Amino acid sequence: MLNIFVYDHDPSIVINISNVLESYPFVERVTSAVHPSEALVRLRRSQIDLVFWGFHKDIALERRRRDQALKDQPMQPIVNLVDLNRADLIETIFNPLSIAVMPRISFEENYRTFFDCIFFTLPTLNPQHLALNQPDFTYRELMFFRAIALGYENQEISQRLGVEYETVRSNLKTLSRQMKTLSRAHLVAAGFRNKVLH
Repeated sequence: MLNIFVYDHDPSIVINISNVLESYPFVERVTSAVHPSEALVRLRRSQIDLVFWGFHKDIALERRRRDQALKDQPMQPIVNLVDLNRADLIETIFNPLSIAVMPRISFEENYRTFFDCIFFTLPTLNPQHLALNQPDFTYRELMFFRAIALGYENQEISQRLGVEYETVRSNLKTLSRQMKTLSRAHLVAAGFRNKVLH
């Protein structure tokens, strides 16, 4: 089970990220902070597997705070959160411990796609408990799976494979149930991770 830490100066960002993270079955605990000194104390008192750290305004100061907070736990993977209008800072804040950079966004439903990519595609986060079942698929199911992985929408899959639209929806639900996934992105990531897709 993963223990995750979230820091950002904006409480609404922290709440939104925490809410989405807590919905994953393999996340045991989400600890958070909205002030650097609070982050320092909580990080040092907890066993953390993954850190989400928000950057804003004074990047140099925020990077020093982050490095100081992680000084005693240097091996923790970090996801850096940056404002969409400061994309030029991505290279500046990246360091060898960073595994991803995510935009700081206000709506929690937009975070799930980013989290799916982080949890199910990055080799640095590959705990055994994230392994999914790999059922045996029929050739027809694999055709649907590959079409989804190629990014085709349901209507396009229906036209390409010459099947009814409802058949596509039904097969998508079946694949998600078999792979025990929660979204389309999660399903595709799980397919590659389990070598069903390659």
